[in-house]
Amino acid sequence: MIFIVTDLLHSIVSIIKLISVMVLLTGLFLNLKDLTLSILTKNAEQVKTVKNRLGGIVLLGLEILIIADIVETIINPTFDEIALLAAIVAIRTAISYFLNKEIQETQ
Repeated sequence: MIFIVTDLLHSIVSIIKLISVMVLLTGLFLNLKDLTLSILTKNAEQVKTVKNRLGGIVLLGLEILIIADIVETIINPTFDEIALLAAIVAIRTAISYFLNKEIQETQ
């Protein structure tokens, strides 16, 4: 029974990571045209707008990955896994903080 639940949770973690990748790629593809046009026309204001949208998408992708890491650590709560989770969350939180700060400064 425990093996079934563990396998199910591993599958859920994989799905969550896949969702994060899908969010990132979808956001990139949806904004690629606007980004390309704004760069070609040298429209700095539009570049900022697209950059902010992409930054928001990256933030969302990072948050989804943190969820996957937390679930993964719940499955296998060894000290090494907890330390790794803490490091990953700290790095992703720092990236999110500075990215969010940059987005707010450009608005």
